[in-house]
Amino acid sequence: MSKPLGIVVVGLGRAGKARVRDITTNVLGENIVKLIGVVSRHKPEDVKETFLSWDEALGRSDVDAFVIATENGNHEECAKKCLDAGKHILVDFPLTISSQSAKDIIELAEKKGLVCQEEDIGLLTPAFKELIQMLESKPPVSETTMVFTASSQSSSWIGDLKRAGFPSFSGINRLHMVYEMFGELTVKEAKLTRDGDSIEMVASLLTKDNRPIIWINSRSPGKDRTFSFDFKFEDGTTMSYSPRMGPPPRGAAPPPTGPPMGPPKGLFAGDLKLFIDKVRGEVAAEELAKERKRVLHCLELAGKIEEMATGGN
Repeated sequence: MSKPLGIVVVGLGRAGKARVRDITTNVLGENIVKLIGVVSRHKPEDVKETFLSWDEALGRSDVDAFVIATENGNHEECAKKCLDAGKHILVDFPLTISSQSAKDIIELAEKKGLVCQEEDIGLLTPAFKELIQMLESKPPVSETTMVFTASSQSSSWIGDLKRAGFPSFSGINRLHMVYEMFGELTVKEAKLTRDGDSIEMVASLLTKDNRPIIWINSRSPGKDRTFSFDFKFEDGTTMSYSPRMGPPPRGAAPPPTGPPMGPPKGLFAGDLKLFIDKVRGEVAAEELAKERKRVLHCLELAGKIEEMATGGN
């Protein structure tokens, strides 16, 4: 039996604590992973694991990999440190907050023969998998609108785009979703509007066969957290769907909105299992190439949206 993969978790926000929980409770089974310690500026009383400095964590021979769950703006620096020390990395999305720096990180990992995985638990949810199956049974989609809303007063949201990244990066998981549905996309136009504590990004995308996709990403004080797709099909029928809550029964009222929900149980574990399989060389080259293509394409889209919305500034 191979030895457990030694992991250090960087950052102890909601996602970082979920990672610590999954590793320490052996959700993947015995002797699969071992938490060596955590690196964090903050030391919450409810976290009892060993706190390490960066130098301690990077220098330990029993550390094989790092899970990076810090602020988005810190991802690039953290990822580079780990790769330079010869450690595999699993990074919560976005990989970094610019397309070029993310490509540089991916290329550095490949040059060193290390695994670099950008987390995207949204693609692992049963509801999203169900959506893909539903679309396969429908006529071709002619138009799509994707809407995400949330409060700008949430304690987990950072309004400084230099720290959080442009909405096309901080919400890059939504680009991954539409890529999985429709394949490669192009950006037609994009704009960003800020008014006090409110911020809204609207991006117009096109599929390869020029079918429009509108992505609206909006935050304002007191706004409920929602995420939904509205589809129009070639036969004139329509469908609304929320990957978080599933489709309402025919004729039913729209699903109620409410406060943010935590990550569905088991999704971070599934993401971690995929990462471990990659480190052990148990993922087919075809699957790795497919994922790489998706990640790079969505990074390019995110960068193009930001460029169009800001005029390159």
